[in-house]
Amino acid sequence: MKNCIKKSFSTGGFMLLLLMIVCALIGVCDGGTVYAADVSGIFPAGTASVGSVASTSGMSGEGKHLPAGETLSVDLTQKVTDQVLMSQYDSEIVQFRPYKTPLDTLLRNFSYRETNSISVRWGNADIKSFETTVDAVALSQSNTVATLTVDNPDIFARTSTIRIDGVYGYEYGANSESGRSNRDSLQLYVKDIAADGKLTCLAVNGMVLAGNRNKAFPTANGIVAGTKLYRLGRAGHEKDVMTDSFVAYPTFEENFVQCFKCQVDTSKWYKKHEKLVEWDQKDVDLLAIFEYKMEMEGSLLYGKKNITFDNSPKKGDVYTCNGITSYIKSEFPYTSFTADTIVDMMKATFTGNTGSNKRILLAGGELCSNILKIDYAKNKDITLGKANKWNIDWDIIEGFNSSLYIVHHDLLDFQGDSRNGYIIDPEYLVRYVFEQSHKQDIDQSLDGTANVDSSITTETWCPGLKYSNCHLKVVAL
Repeated sequence: MKNCIKKSFSTGGFMLLLLMIVCALIGVCDGGTVYAADVSGIFPAGTASVGSVASTSGMSGEGKHLPAGETLSVDLTQKVTDQVLMSQYDSEIVQFRPYKTPLDTLLRNFSYRETNSISVRWGNADIKSFETTVDAVALSQSNTVATLTVDNPDIFARTSTIRIDGVYGYEYGANSESGRSNRDSLQLYVKDIAADGKLTCLAVNGMVLAGNRNKAFPTANGIVAGTKLYRLGRAGHEKDVMTDSFVAYPTFEENFVQCFKCQVDTSKWYKKHEKLVEWDQKDVDLLAIFEYKMEMEGSLLYGKKNITFDNSPKKGDVYTCNGITSYIKSEFPYTSFTADTIVDMMKATFTGNTGSNKRILLAGGELCSNILKIDYAKNKDITLGKANKWNIDWDIIEGFNSSLYIVHHDLLDFQGDSRNGYIIDPEYLVRYVFEQSHKQDIDQSLDGTANVDSSITTETWCPGLKYSNCHLKVVAL
């Protein structure tokens, strides 16, 4: 008998006996079933209907009880109360980064120029135009001398040669109309330029006249008002040592540097306080920089150079910079977008100027969509490719022995410029820096201002875009 009792106690019987005694003392006697769950304070008192589940309060008005047969589950518990199950917070809050800033990226990838002045100026000096138009023409001396009044005589010098668009000359040695060419343009030689700009010209490939060293200009289908002239090289005599000298002066553009700033303030209590997620000053700093760059990108595109007087205490003149759009003078208008539009846009971009054979198109969303919808496989003149350059992924159109790098610029969409775009020559994009980007950490409690730590980012600079005729605004009509 002793061995049996000893065995029972050794197998846990003693603990069961002790538990039954305790239950008897506290009045629990329902078949030995033990209730030992005090949920006081977890649920509010009263009766409630939760979805299709009715709950009733406990005997003393505390807790929440459900009908028999319900199973304790996550779904049911979430319907009854939001105070029991712990929500699993994502420890990494996703930082919203919708703003791409390709212009800022380009400017920071290229070399910059330091300046010690708030105002920066740069000169643009280019070669003279090659084209002008005839306003009036007068023939004399048996039609061997032509006096031309033209729109822009300054592009020519004495001894210049000129090609005439749409007017044909004569074959070498031809002395009659039958010797007129049907493919070679008439060419002129500038003998003299009068003080009023009128050109005295001789015909290089005119008709030979008997007894006259000079050749005759054609009278039928000859030079008339509106005829285009194109400048060619100078032609010197064997005795010539010098020719008319070339003189050029730059035209100047100006911009003001702008002081860009970003500040994040964090109270010392917030930094000390326990948090459900990791979200402190460094995280806010990072997000603030994205916002700051997006705002700055707007100024780099659309800003206007000026001085604004702020009469607030400790303030005064505030300088703002021009964005690059202020220096783009030419436009390419379009009404619909086809493969032909692309070809025309490439022609407008890469011809008639002295820019490089690589340009950049900052495109609004709708313009970018129109460009990418074109079936380039059906057009032998242009091709579409992709590349990564300057830390940006680009779509590239190849044509005219040149490359147009295209990137969708979100900010154009945000500014109502979705159908438009800006083509720039990156070789002429410059960043003028008065004050490099730097960060200051300031403890405002040290001077009694506030129990706050401040993080301040500052930089003072402006963009520059040289040679306005090398850039183009694509405009939807």
